[in-house]
Formats: sequence, structure tokens, C-alpha cells
Amino acid sequence: MNSVEHSEFNYIKQRINEMRPEQLHEIKGVIEFKRKSLLDEKPLISDEEMEFITIMFKKME
Repeated sequence: MNSVEHSEFNYIKQRINEMRPEQLHEIKGVIEFKRKSLLDEKPLISDEEMEFITIMFKKME
């Protein structure tokens, strides 16, 4: 991940931490839908990033 991608990823993590539960649920659905739709293509986010996001969502539920 280059420095711009790293900065963007950190911004996303920060924003996720500030979200309300209903927002988190909606975002989680969008991410899961995008991930499933990209299985046959090159994923927009890495497996490690997806795992991190999944762990964050589980901690926030």
C-alpha cells in the first residue's frame, strides 16, 4: 500500500470508529456486497483490509 492509500485507509478507519450502530450496519452491508461482487475480479481491497474491517465491525456490535 502506498502512502496515499495508507492515508485513505486510516481516514476510513477513523470514520468507522465515529459511526453510529445503524450507520455501521449499512456500511457493512455495502462492503460485503462489493466484496462478493468482486470475487471474480481483482478486489478493490485486500484480504487483510477486509479482515481488519470485519474484526472492527464485530467489536462494535
